[in-house]
Order: sequence, then structure tokens, then C-alpha cells
Amino acid sequence: MIIAVDGPAGSGKSTVCREVAKRLGLRYADTGAMYRTLALASIREKISPSDTNQLIELARRIPLEIHTLTSGRFEIFLAGEKVTETIREPAVNQIVSLIARIPEVRTEMVKRQRALAKSGYLIMEGRDISTVVLPDAEFKFYLDADPSVRAERRWKEDQAKGTVSPLSRVQEDQAKRDEMDRTRDVSPLRVASNAICIDTTGKRVGEVVHIILGKMNVKREKFNAFYAVTRRFLWLLAKAGFGLEIQGAENIPQHGGFIIAANHRSFLDPVVAAIASPRQLTFLARHTLFRNVLFGILIRGLNARPIKRASADRNALRLAAGLIMAGNGILLFPEGTRSADGGFLTPKGGLGYLAVKLGCPVVPMCIKGTFETFPRHAKWPRQGKISVRLGRAVHGDDFGKGIDDGDLYLLIVKEVMRNIEILFSSA
Repeated sequence: MIIAVDGPAGSGKSTVCREVAKRLGLRYADTGAMYRTLALASIREKISPSDTNQLIELARRIPLEIHTLTSGRFEIFLAGEKVTETIREPAVNQIVSLIARIPEVRTEMVKRQRALAKSGYLIMEGRDISTVVLPDAEFKFYLDADPSVRAERRWKEDQAKGTVSPLSRVQEDQAKRDEMDRTRDVSPLRVASNAICIDTTGKRVGEVVHIILGKMNVKREKFNAFYAVTRRFLWLLAKAGFGLEIQGAENIPQHGGFIIAANHRSFLDPVVAAIASPRQLTFLARHTLFRNVLFGILIRGLNARPIKRASADRNALRLAAGLIMAGNGILLFPEGTRSADGGFLTPKGGLGYLAVKLGCPVVPMCIKGTFETFPRHAKWPRQGKISVRLGRAVHGDDFGKGIDDGDLYLLIVKEVMRNIEILFSSA
């Protein structure tokens, strides 16, 4: 997942992007910090902002490192020295736009910025991210606000750092910077044709983050013809061989990302869930299932994605978040593994984390009969009846405010499992 965010100074990009990064477990990169670091280096080497040739040469050799973190933070280093805070000083503010106007300087910086994005799972902000640096980003946003509001935000930031300047001076400096950013010959600040514009005037950070997540979650999943044909064939087979009965399919959202949370008792469960869902699903499967080349090709063609269960849960959650934000429905088993005796197991909290952070609906699904027809150690399925019940979606917003995140995640998972058990008893 790559998210590109552009906008003028004071529009709220940094604060909003940090929060989105924390919510989705993404790395965060502020490209403006790279130009600021170059400006700081030029000050230390006593290079004039008008000395284009020396600045270009400096951009090519500058020992700059940016460490992106998944906590919504980043650290930037100049020749091994952490300068994350130093680059925000007034002396840097005064010349950074002048340096950023130089075409060859931008070319060097863009190379570094694109390198950061190669590993994916990144939210990057700046002035030309969606138009030049990452034109193929999956999601593009442009944040803006009334000039007076933007200037006041920057003035308050300066005051918090101990920098005392009249508001009028901040407004004047901002106007000049806006003009330079929008009129430079190379990579001017502009709105990408396919970017979503958000006016942050009068909006709290949480509101803007909610808008971004909401906009991301209205994308439609890509249609998989092979999946559709296979699902139809398996539906006919399940209907004829196991008398498959499905109720509550209308509870699946018609668009946007969502989660189906099902009880897990048999190898048949993912297949049955795919048949029961009117929308195509994506599955997170053990990476060992992909070792057989032919079988791996088959299940990839049916929307399966490999995960390493022994690795950190964060990787699986990050993959799931990316799929949901891209408009996909995913199947998750809250219990984490198949039941050995057909009973219910203690659920885990990852499902609740996704529901809260992404604001996506969770549809409880009860699958009944698969344990009897294809128990854990059986080689072939037996004759029997299989039924599926889907309940009303559970949302993180259904729960009260003021609950600690950890408690809220668990509360949601328990509510989903409670609904599954109710559906099971009535099936």
C-alpha cells in the first residue's frame, strides 16, 4: 500500500499522515524534511542559496539518511547526526523553498524518495508526491485550508518551539512560500487529476483521518473471473453433495472493504465462506501451502495471500489492512486455528484492531456441518449437511467512547464471537 499526500504548508499534512501511519501500521516519510536537511547542510557548508552549481553537487553527495518507522514517526540523519528537530529552525525555513526550486536538486531528491517507497506500506507527504514522485500510488490526497488558518497553525507551532514571530510575519513568509511552490518550473505544487481534495479548515485531526480512511474504503475490489467461475462450480457441488443452505447473505456490504469473521472447524471452511459470500473474498493462508508450485498458483488465483504465522502479527495485520483499504473483503478466523473437537476456542484481538483502526464492518459468519463432513484428521469429506448463517455487521463505532484501545479490540472480538455462537445455536 502506498499513500501519497500533497498540499501547501500548514494544511495539516504531517499531523494527519502520522496518525494515518499509526492507524494502518505504515511507514511515514515527510519529503520536505529531505529538502530541509539539504538546506541545513548548505548553511553549515556556507553555500549560498543562489549558488546553484554547488547546491546540485551537495544534493548528489549529501550523507542523508531517513529512517521511516511504523509508529507514525521518522528520524532523519545528516552525516550520522540526528537532525529531525534541527531542520525546523527559522534559518532553514527561510531558504528551503529557494533550494527546492532547483530542477537538478529535485531530481536527486526524487531518486531517494522513490527508493523509500520500493518496499511499499508507506505514506509519503510533500508537494509533488502524487504528481511526480509516486504517480502510481494506490491512494492520492491533496490537503488544503484557508491561508489564514494555515498561517495561524504555523505560528502556534513556532510559539510552542519557543520561536517568537508576529503572526503577520508568518503570514507574509507563507504567502511567499506558496507562490514559489506553485510557480516553480519543475514539479510545482498542484492537484493530481485523480487525487481526493480535503479542506482541513475547521476540522480536527481525527476528522480528517476519518475522511481519508473512509475515502480509501469505498474502492471496489478487482473482479477475478477465475474466482467467479470456480465459486459457481463449487456452489453447485456443495448444493448437490452437502445440501448447502445459506442465510443472511444480504448482510455483506455492497461496496468497500469488510471482514467476514467465521468459526473454524474444518479445511472446508474457507471454501464454504467463499461460496456463501456474494462478494469475492481474499484469504490469508499459511505460506507453507504455497510450497507446492501448482497448488500455490491455484490458490493465488483464488485470492489467497501467504503469511508467516511464526512472524510478527504486525505483518499479517498490515497486509490485511492494505487489502481492506483497497476495497476487498477478507476472511478471518477470530480463533486463529481450527478447533480439534468442534467446540469454540478463545478468540484473538487482531480482528478488533482492524475494525477500530480502519472503521470497517465485521460480518459474523457461522459455518455448521463442516466438522462432521470433514473433521481435522480426515483425508476425504463425508456425506452430511452444511449450513451458513451471516449476522448483522459489527462496527467499532457501535461501542461507547472512552474505552482503552486494547480493551475495545477485545470487546469487539468477543461481541463477534458471541454473535457467531448465537447463529450457531439457531442454525
